[in-house]
Amino acid sequence: MFTGELAESRQTEIIIHNIDECAMELLIDYCYTSRIIVDEKNVQMLLPAACILQVKILNKQLKFM
Repeated sequence: MFTGELAESRQTEIIIHNIDECAMELLIDYCYTSRIIVDEKNVQMLLPAACILQVKILNKQLKFM
């Protein structure tokens, strides 16, 4: 999407729908640090976000919770 020939690769701003703002922040931090705290309060918002964004390793871990 961002590195291919799709329109998003040429845009300076992209709106990402259906992802909780807190989940997005946690996932971005995870991408930079490889650390994330998953608890019963955030697992319900993290799983759909990880699926949509195809964060495969985290997606697998969240499904076991």
